[in-house]
Amino acid sequence: MTPTKGDVKNWLKAIGKDRDWLARECGTEKGTVNNWLSPSGPFPSNAILKIHSLMSQYGPVQPENEAIQINRLVLEITEERMRKYERAASEKGVPLRQWLTELADQAADARQLRTERTPFVPLAEQFPSLAGHAGREYSTQIVGNIAAGSLSESDTVPSTIYMERPLGKNEYVVRVEGKSMEPLIPDGALVVMRRHTAPPIPKPGTIVEYNDGRGVTLKKLIRRKNAETGKTEYLLQPLNPAFKDIAPMEGGSISGIYVETLANYRKG
Repeated sequence: MTPTKGDVKNWLKAIGKDRDWLARECGTEKGTVNNWLSPSGPFPSNAILKIHSLMSQYGPVQPENEAIQINRLVLEITEERMRKYERAASEKGVPLRQWLTELADQAADARQLRTERTPFVPLAEQFPSLAGHAGREYSTQIVGNIAAGSLSESDTVPSTIYMERPLGKNEYVVRVEGKSMEPLIPDGALVVMRRHTAPPIPKPGTIVEYNDGRGVTLKKLIRRKNAETGKTEYLLQPLNPAFKDIAPMEGGSISGIYVETLANYRKG
């Protein structure tokens, strides 16, 4: 569906963005955007395509002839917590309401990613006759560290842990360093990865291990249209909005696929 000027105005309100932001995303000035959205101003096709692409990334467009449903949420919090939230929003340079909304969206997106994966069901629940073996542990090694920030060299010094399930074929465990994948994957978490050595390229939205020869990093694989070239390109996107996207480098490759974050394990 081609968005109208009214659709664009409603969409900006719905996602908490302004025309300055839209101008930056479109590589133009705010005055040009104002002209696009004025009742008599021109709305060029290239601008419509770019804005339509942004709408698909930041949320669906609300047709202008359809009422926007606004839900109000009232929070009862202490004065101390309120001041803490205000400081955090101020440090990020956004209004408190936007900061809280984005934080809630991140938590909801993280939960969606978890529910999309097939949950691990203990053998004792799959086969009641094996309940006597439910306490069994499986030893494995942490093969190294993976950056959840910028690219860094991986640590190859292994250490042993005991976990509730054996590793599957081509699976291995690494320790995450950095906060770019929070809140889904915390700094210091142990994650199970599955080796990826051949095509096809994983689907957009998959969390991958990217290796460019200098080091490895953990990011979500996305596709985004380049405003300058008009081509759709792959990018490595952190889940934490405080970090910037990374453009894959020539010669780099996806070497692993994220499987899960280990919750129950003990050190050897």
